[in-house]
Amino acid sequence: MKYLEAGDHADIFVPHAYPEHVADLGEVRLNYAVSGVPGQPALLLIPAQTESWWGYEQAIGLLAGHWSAAPSAIWTSPGPPARRSRARASGGWWASPPWPRVPGEAGLLSAALAMDELIESTGVDYRALALPFFMENLLRQAQTIRDQGTFLLANAADRPLATVATRDIAAVAGTLLLDDSWSGQASVPVAGPDDLTPVGMAQVMSDALGRTVRFQRVPVADYKAMMLQHGASKAMAQDMADMTEAQNHGIYDAEPRGSHSATPTSFHQWCQDTLKPAVQA
Repeated sequence: MKYLEAGDHADIFVPHAYPEHVADLGEVRLNYAVSGVPGQPALLLIPAQTESWWGYEQAIGLLAGHWSAAPSAIWTSPGPPARRSRARASGGWWASPPWPRVPGEAGLLSAALAMDELIESTGVDYRALALPFFMENLLRQAQTIRDQGTFLLANAADRPLATVATRDIAAVAGTLLLDDSWSGQASVPVAGPDDLTPVGMAQVMSDALGRTVRFQRVPVADYKAMMLQHGASKAMAQDMADMTEAQNHGIYDAEPRGSHSATPTSFHQWCQDTLKPAVQA
C-alpha cells in the first residue's frame, strides 16, 4: 500500500514550524513532532479524533521551555472493532520511553473510557479528566435560539445534565500539566457548579438573554436522523445517539462530584459571556 506523503504533494501540504516524523506501527502510522529542553519532564499531547499535531503547533512553542519534549501524535480512540486494533498498535509506541507522563480526558463516554483503560494498562502516570456535557455544544443552536426561542436536545427534560465550560477544562488541564507532584493513575471529575435539568437551563438562558427560551426535547431517533441530514457519518450519528441514551441513564452520575471538583464558570455566567454574544451576532 502506498501512503500519501508530504513530499509527494508539496503543493498540497503546508510547511510547519516543526519537522514531522512518522512512526509506522503496522496497522497505523503516527505523525508527530518533537521539541523542548533536554532534562525537563516529558509531555505527550494527544489531539482530538480526526485532528493532528498541527493543532498544537502554537502550544508547542509555549510548552517547550517547561518540558523536554512536546510531541504530538495522531491517536485513534478505541470504538468499533476496526478502530480498536489501531489503538492497541499505537499504545505500544507512546508508552515506551521517553514518554512517561500522559495527560488526557475521559469525557467521550465508551470510546474515551476504553482509551483510558488502554493508556492505564501501560503503567504510565495518568490523569483522566472526567468531562460532562460541554456548554459550548449549545453554540451550534445560537441561530435557533435567536430566531425561534428554543433549544433542542435529546436529553430527558427532568434529569439534571452536568455541564462544563471548555475554558475551565483548559484551566484544570493546565494546572495538572504544570504540577509535577502527582503520580499514579486517577480520574479527575471536572464539572460546573450547577445541577440543572434542560428545563432549568432554558430558564437560566431566558434570564441571561433577556428573552424567553424554551427547551424542546427531540426523540433520540430524530436526533440521529438530524445528524445524518447534516452530514454526519452513520457511525458518528450512532455514537452520538448512544451517548445521549447513556446520559439519560445517568452515566455522568458515576463520577462523584462536589465542591472539590466544581469549576468556577456557572451556566448563567457562560450564557452571559459566550452564548449571548453568539445569539446577538
